[in-house]
Amino acid sequence: MKVLSYFFVLTCLAGATVAEPFFKYAEVKETASLTIQTDSKKENSYGGSAGFRLVFGKPLWNLDARTYVTLPKTKSPAFTSLSSPADFFALWDSPRYGAGFVTNTAFPVTVRGGMLSFSKSVSRLENPAPSSSANPLTKGFGFSAGVGANLPSLSGAAKPLAAFVSVSAPQKVVPLPFQAQCGVTEEQRAYASVSCTIPAGKFVTIQPVLTAGRMKIENKQKYLADTNADFSAQWLYGILWETAVRSPWIKANITAGFQETPFSDEFSSWTVWIKAAARMAYRNVLVDISYFSIPTLSDSPKAVPLVGGSSTVCRTLRQFGINPQLQFELHNAYAATLRWGIHGLFETKIVNTLEAGQYSTLRLNTALAYESRQIGAKITAGVTNVLLGDSFPTNGSIPEKYYSADITSSVALEKAKASLSIGYDHYPESPKTGNTKERFSLDTSLSPGKQRIVTITGGADISCKNGEKTSSSANGSVTIQLKSTFIRASLKCAMTVPL
Repeated sequence: MKVLSYFFVLTCLAGATVAEPFFKYAEVKETASLTIQTDSKKENSYGGSAGFRLVFGKPLWNLDARTYVTLPKTKSPAFTSLSSPADFFALWDSPRYGAGFVTNTAFPVTVRGGMLSFSKSVSRLENPAPSSSANPLTKGFGFSAGVGANLPSLSGAAKPLAAFVSVSAPQKVVPLPFQAQCGVTEEQRAYASVSCTIPAGKFVTIQPVLTAGRMKIENKQKYLADTNADFSAQWLYGILWETAVRSPWIKANITAGFQETPFSDEFSSWTVWIKAAARMAYRNVLVDISYFSIPTLSDSPKAVPLVGGSSTVCRTLRQFGINPQLQFELHNAYAATLRWGIHGLFETKIVNTLEAGQYSTLRLNTALAYESRQIGAKITAGVTNVLLGDSFPTNGSIPEKYYSADITSSVALEKAKASLSIGYDHYPESPKTGNTKERFSLDTSLSPGKQRIVTITGGADISCKNGEKTSSSANGSVTIQLKSTFIRASLKCAMTVPL
């Protein structure tokens, strides 16, 4: 059946040139990876993915259909024992497929079906924990809410079958633009959302979004039983109220989550969490602020303050981040800018131990970047997991403190584009083991020619303990991308060599 899908692609391509208004383009993607072992006692392994995508125009309202298959990492002896093509195709995972279309009507309708992956507000319902990254030079400040449903991708994992529908009412049709979305999976997980955009002045808009989900919570961690916080599998509900405020002076995203808890016999049946972020800008100064907390901590077990819809335990109790940035325009022919930023992130978490204690840490990163049309350079340095306070439940559960430094550079000329990145992490002496650790990384990329058809990448990673190398590897890849009126193709071959 997998082979038939490629004949289907060729059949469609044959009629593409005579059906331009109907057929837009076909896209073929393939990746192949090889791990070569330098140790004769170990075996080489292979992996890869392949698939195609077809995009149509009228009268199918921008239909997008795609399917992909993946060969998991397989050791070489598995190939030497193959006796027929059927044995080879049996090594591949089941196909991932999906299709969707958008209508060009007064009220646009989006329909998608297949092995969809859900994102946006659904991701926050399934895993409410805030991000622990601290990027000192963040540019974007977006607002992505609602039921996000994505068609399969070449590198994506297999998902249950699902269906998604979205209906929009644009501003040119109704005074108050709105959007309604819903999605359901074959496992009977269900999500729905409704949003609108409210003008609140000449330059101010408010966008509220309400999202609800029905999810199955399962006990998947031994940690829950060890802390007497285990529970039986059950269907629970979650609700998100999200609001975005946009003005020339300030941007803000505010989220309030209400999630049903599996501990309703002894504790409150609902857990509440809040998350807020704001950006203020004045001339060349920009400041981002973020905040997260769980107000209902006393109404949940200490070991499990919040359970997400994907059965994940949110261990972050409180988080506060602040990120000031400065940007200077150099006013030259290359449109160059100089940017500096520092990001501090304060977190309080629970420890994954029987005592279920709390600890607080600080993460601090700073960066300086030069950006122009042709040249880019950035230096980043920081420290992670700095303990705040002297008390800690056990030495074995102390998060590892480490220092990091990265240097990246890029050049984009008319006939070539190249980049180089060097990273270094240093772990000081561990209170538990007394060991020190270091990690070095190098990544390069080169795309010759005006069309950037070929991209060559290479890199290396080295890990050390107490000054002695513990592991190392080198990797490289070649990617070829072709694009014409009706055909797009991408082929990537990658190789990893443990040293």
